[in-house]
Amino acid sequence: MYSSPRFRVCFLIAWLCSLAPLTWRWLDTPVSGPLGWLPVVAPALGLLGLVLAGRGAAARGHQALQALQDEQAALKQSLQQSREAERRWRTMVDALPAQIAHLDAEERTLFANRRVGEVYGYPPEQMLGGRLREFIGEREYAILEPQVRAAQAGQAVSFEHAVPRPDGTRYAQVDYIPERDEQGQVQGLFLMVSDITQRKRAELAHAESEARLRTLTSNLPMLISYLDRDMVVRFANGTFEQWFGVPASKVVGRQVGVALGPALMEQCGASLERARQGERVTLEHTAQSRLGLLHLHATYVPQLGPDGSVTGIYTLSTDVTAMKESQRQLNQLAMMDTLTALPNRRSFHDRLQATMARVQASGSQAALMILDVDHFKSINDSLGHAAGDTVLKAFGACVQATVRPTDLVARLGGDEFVVILEDLHDGCDAAPVAGKIVEAVRHLQLDLDGTSLRITTSVGVAVLDGRAQTEAQLMARADAALYQAKKAGRDRFHIVIEAPAPIA
Repeated sequence: MYSSPRFRVCFLIAWLCSLAPLTWRWLDTPVSGPLGWLPVVAPALGLLGLVLAGRGAAARGHQALQALQDEQAALKQSLQQSREAERRWRTMVDALPAQIAHLDAEERTLFANRRVGEVYGYPPEQMLGGRLREFIGEREYAILEPQVRAAQAGQAVSFEHAVPRPDGTRYAQVDYIPERDEQGQVQGLFLMVSDITQRKRAELAHAESEARLRTLTSNLPMLISYLDRDMVVRFANGTFEQWFGVPASKVVGRQVGVALGPALMEQCGASLERARQGERVTLEHTAQSRLGLLHLHATYVPQLGPDGSVTGIYTLSTDVTAMKESQRQLNQLAMMDTLTALPNRRSFHDRLQATMARVQASGSQAALMILDVDHFKSINDSLGHAAGDTVLKAFGACVQATVRPTDLVARLGGDEFVVILEDLHDGCDAAPVAGKIVEAVRHLQLDLDGTSLRITTSVGVAVLDGRAQTEAQLMARADAALYQAKKAGRDRFHIVIEAPAPIA
C-alpha cells in the first residue's frame, strides 16, 4: 500500500502543503498577491493529501513533518547563535586598541575592524574588497612593501614604523602574519598595527637623557662607575679609558676585581665591601695609569632598593695628584728656608722633638750645635744685603757638606744656624764634627762682585743624653756654649758635656 504510486503522490502533496506555512513563518515573509491564498489553503490540501493517503500513512507523514520542523527550528537557533557569536567577536575586535585586518592573496580587504576605519577615514564595511595600497597611499605602501612581500612569502614580520604627522611623528608596532591553507600555502595575511607613540617617545626621551648624562659624565674630570650587587661593573665613563687605556665597553660586564686588577683591589677591596654592606665610604689611594702614578680620592655610595637592601654601588674617583703635589710643595715651603733651601725653624723644632724622644727611649746620645757667622752684621752693613745673602747661602752649604746626610742643618733666622747630630756613641764624638765645621768655614773663600771675602764661625755644642730635659733647656745650654766660644775669641767651638743624672 505504502509503495503504491497513489500513496506516494498523495504523501508528497501533503508534505509540500504542510511545509509551506512553516517556511513562511520561519522566513517572517508576508505572502500577498496571487499567492496570498497559499498559507490558508495549504493546510487543507495537506489534510486532503493525508486522507487520500490513508490513516496510517497520515500518522507516519505527521511524524516526518514534525521531525523536519524540529530540524528547521534547530537550524534557525544555530544561525542565531552564529550571528550572536559573530556580533560578540566583532564587538571585541572593534574594542581592541589596534588596527586589525585580513587580506587575501591579492591584498584585498576581507575584514577590517573599526580602528582601521577611524585611522583611514572609511567605514569598515566600505573597505571590504579594497586593496591595501588604496587606503594607505602609494608613498606609504612603497615603504611597507618589502615587509608585505616577506609576509606573502611565508615569513611572520614584526617591525616598528614611524609615520610623520602634522602634530608630530607617530610610531606603530606592525605585525604581518601569513594565513595558510591546509596545504601550507599562503592565501592571505593578518595585519595588526598598534600605536606605540607614547612608549616610543618615552624610550627616545630616556635614550636622549642617557646620552646627555653619558656626555656629561664622560667630560667630568673624575672616574664614575656603577657596580651591581654581585660587584659586576655595569657602567664606566670615558675617564676609565683616559686613565687606564681600556675602553669602558671592555670593562662593563666584568667583575670589579678583574677590571681593577690585584694592585688596586688590595687598596680598595675592603672599602668596596663596606659599601656593599650599606656604608658610604671615602678613601684615598694610588693607581698606576698611563699618565703615571695617580693619587685618587674615592667615594663609594651604596644604592638602596625599596626594602633597604643594597642593590649596587656608585663609585666616584677624583684625581688629586696635582693637589697632592701642591700640598707637598706647600709643606716643603712651610718647612724650608727660602734663602738657603735648608730646613727652617719649624722643621728644626719637629726634628729636635723627635730626636729627644728617641734619646729618651733608647738611651743613646745626640748633640745640638748653634752656630753663626762671626761679624756678620758688619759684613751686611758694609757690603749690602745682597752680599749678606750670598754669605748666608755659602755658609749654609758649607756646613751641610761637612756633616753626614742623616744630620740636620737648619737656619733659624738671620745668621743663626743649628745642627742636630744623632746616633753618637759618646758625647765627645760631637767635638771632631764641630772642629771640622770651624775649619771648613775658615777656608771658605767668597767672591762678592770682585771683592774677596773670608769668614769664620763660632759654634756652641750641647750634648743630649738620656737625662730628662726640655727643648728650651737644651737650647739654653747650646746658646751658653756659643757665648763661651765668642768670648774666647771666635773662630772656634765650645762644647758642654754634663754627666747623666744619677740613678736613684
